[in-house]
Amino acid sequence: EITALEINSLQDTLYTLRLILGNKDGTAVEDKVRFFVDRTPPVISNIKQTPMLDGDRHSFLIEFETDDLCDASVYFRPAGSSADFQEKKLRFRTTSHRLNFSQDFLAGQMEFFIQVRNGAGLTSIKNNDGRFFSADLSAVPVGGAPIESLTSGFQSSFLLAKAADFDSDGLKEIVINEYDENFNFTALKILEFDQGQFREVFASSEVFIPRDWGDSDGDGLPEILAGRGPSTFIFEAGAANDFPTQIVWSNTNDAWASRFADLDQDGLGELILRMDDIFTVWETDNDNSYVLVDSFPNPTAGSNFVGVPHSEIADFDGDGQLEIIFGDFDGDIYIYENRGNNSYQFTWSDRLPLIDTIDYLSTGDYDGDGIAEFVVGCHSDPSLNTESTFDSRHWLYRIYKKTGDDSFETVWQQAFFGFQSPADFDTGVSSGDVDNDGRDEILINIFPDFYIVDYDVGLSEYKVIWQTAPNRSNSTIVADFDNNGLNEFYFNTGEQVAGYQFLSNFGGPSTPLAFQARPLDLNLVELSWQQNGPVDSFQIYRGSDRNNLALFDQTQNQIFLDATVQTDTVYWYAVSAIDSSLLPVASLPAPALKVKPGSKPFLESASFLPPQQVQLVFSEPMDNSVTNQTNFEIVGIGTPGSAVSHKAGKEVILTSQVSLSPGNYTIMVYNLRDLDGTPIDTTRNSVSFTATARESAPYLVSAMLIQANQLSLEFNEPLDSNSASEPGNYLIEPNVKISRAELLIQKGTTVILTIAPDSPIGPFGVNYFITVRNVTSETGVPIRFGQGDTAALIFSSPDLANIFAYPNPYRSDSGQDFVTIAGLTSEAKVRIMTTSGHIIRTLEETDGNGGVTWDLKDESGSQVSSGVYIFYVVGEGKKATGKLAVVR
Repeated sequence: EITALEINSLQDTLYTLRLILGNKDGTAVEDKVRFFVDRTPPVISNIKQTPMLDGDRHSFLIEFETDDLCDASVYFRPAGSSADFQEKKLRFRTTSHRLNFSQDFLAGQMEFFIQVRNGAGLTSIKNNDGRFFSADLSAVPVGGAPIESLTSGFQSSFLLAKAADFDSDGLKEIVINEYDENFNFTALKILEFDQGQFREVFASSEVFIPRDWGDSDGDGLPEILAGRGPSTFIFEAGAANDFPTQIVWSNTNDAWASRFADLDQDGLGELILRMDDIFTVWETDNDNSYVLVDSFPNPTAGSNFVGVPHSEIADFDGDGQLEIIFGDFDGDIYIYENRGNNSYQFTWSDRLPLIDTIDYLSTGDYDGDGIAEFVVGCHSDPSLNTESTFDSRHWLYRIYKKTGDDSFETVWQQAFFGFQSPADFDTGVSSGDVDNDGRDEILINIFPDFYIVDYDVGLSEYKVIWQTAPNRSNSTIVADFDNNGLNEFYFNTGEQVAGYQFLSNFGGPSTPLAFQARPLDLNLVELSWQQNGPVDSFQIYRGSDRNNLALFDQTQNQIFLDATVQTDTVYWYAVSAIDSSLLPVASLPAPALKVKPGSKPFLESASFLPPQQVQLVFSEPMDNSVTNQTNFEIVGIGTPGSAVSHKAGKEVILTSQVSLSPGNYTIMVYNLRDLDGTPIDTTRNSVSFTATARESAPYLVSAMLIQANQLSLEFNEPLDSNSASEPGNYLIEPNVKISRAELLIQKGTTVILTIAPDSPIGPFGVNYFITVRNVTSETGVPIRFGQGDTAALIFSSPDLANIFAYPNPYRSDSGQDFVTIAGLTSEAKVRIMTTSGHIIRTLEETDGNGGVTWDLKDESGSQVSSGVYIFYVVGEGKKATGKLAVVR
């Protein structure tokens, strides 16, 4: 202990404690540590709830702030219940607290309160003045729609959400850019659907990204609008009823392709291009020729940063005049309306609560009233990328509908949990009639989920009716490719572009929801699901692969246990609902799930890693549940500050928020699973360990020159002879060679280093440093890096008997521009004189290293000429002289 700081007189605030150590050479080493004095409990503020969808489950985001760094917990129970509150610990000590509370924790109406604890151990509770906060998680999970998967998928691609029939043969085509294995753009391709599969009919030789197709110059030849960075290209067919494969027009002058249009409805096709950061409209004036007619500057406040050149066109207010809508990175959307031939006027804008509406726009007649609505998406700030803010990352989508001429309002909005950068994972929104009811649905691609939003005419409200995963798609293509009267839809899963079909005439029961399958033990698998509405029973299907399932059993419950499985064998399961009053009586099965039963994992051992870490070893690798530190408890200490997976999940390193005093401790683990999803064995989920006092490590106490070529090093405790006697374990800088190291056995704490003759050490005006490495104590504890492994060697002479100058003589062609006067006492004054006794320069030694340097200049700063110079030294009451030759 250096000192004790009395804090009774200190006010509550943040303080910085500085420790300054003065070195012998006059320099100083400084260290700082911050500490809080806080005698008041933390204040909880800005409590906010945001309903969200998390996959197919409903959830809500709880957000609140504290004025102190705090650990926080949410205590919850069913609303109106007298049951004890359950605790959900938040993972991180912070001032901005976020928790995505899902139906996995509790389904139904609930009540909750918040408790926080700061670093001083003071707690606060926020319980809505004793009435508790409420939340509704009673909605059934998303799903149940009669949608079946198709086998007509193809390579992962960027999709143009607009089917075509370029060659007028009744077979529809799509335009894509096919990704390589690293999701890089490759060739633009046209694929035609024929005999149940998509086949390639054209591929470009270079990279092009499809943006639209049409006939912009009105010559009857189909075209594809494509972009490649700040360049725009138009591919056109060489003849009617042919594929557009020839580039007939381009603009490489910072022109970003958006779409084809005829905004003023005059029959002359247009191009919408973004030029730099302003969208523009170009109208055809001849075959494959276009002229600029107007622009759409962004009138909103903010930086107005733009990205993907996305725009949507429709008559949003039903007045017969087309509008065009754009978005920007600030979260703004803005509309221009056509007011006559090549005339446009800004009419409306709005700002969403999150950022980046650039590429998340779509339009359709969603409610079937004959007037188009538009949907807009935005997302949380990508800078919220720390673990503590992960739960707050989400998307928000809104539907806007007209309230009058050039006036719109939000009629629906929904937040979706989880945001990953679209630069890494494709996302987007499209529109199309997937259920064949004459109204468009909204098709939302949010990595890793795909959602369908439909308008319920009977309830006059929008609903998310279906969800699936995985999804990594920029858009969704909707069309009746097989000409069976029902539309199909395709999106990129990240593994392939997968196809689905909504069986709009299906009259059977709805598909079971939230289907889950997990192994419980060596010979036991649990299946669970939910059902929207009453049914007679459920049929269980089982097989060795997803495409080879057979009826296995039947139950009236929504939980099923299969005790006939064999360990380490893969099984696939599906479930369907049965309702004998409907036709067909069976629903479509829920998507098949894979299960591999095995023995329950358990906690094998715990080892103390001083001063505050514990290494846990499990019986087998675990999944990412081990990275959630709230699943661990050090009994008597609490939740660790962090949990880091090691060796592919076989081991975990826990870091306690406080140092562990010597003693015995017990670790408890909860809610952990192995890589197959098997839960931890609750009879072997604890283990004890002993925290020992940290072994003292050797450190260097002193280093001193005892002879001209020998150093004596003194350590705090006896050393291991082998490591201490190895010359390579010592480094003296600059450029000093060590020929021998000897441990004095009688003490065990002293090492004598012998310096090689060709690299002398001493009071030569040089600051030396010695570093010790790989030396251990008698008990085997190594010297620690940065903790007493280095010492400064600063030498001065006791008198002036051995003063000298080097290099002597000095030669100007040596590449050095100074000489050193060495062999000085710790303080000395040196006068440089000519042979006639004229003093030309005075120097002082003050840093104690036995030497001063002379830059070969006089007091006026001029270089001295060739000749012999005398240096006259006074120090420690002594006087001495020497000679120095300078050769220019």
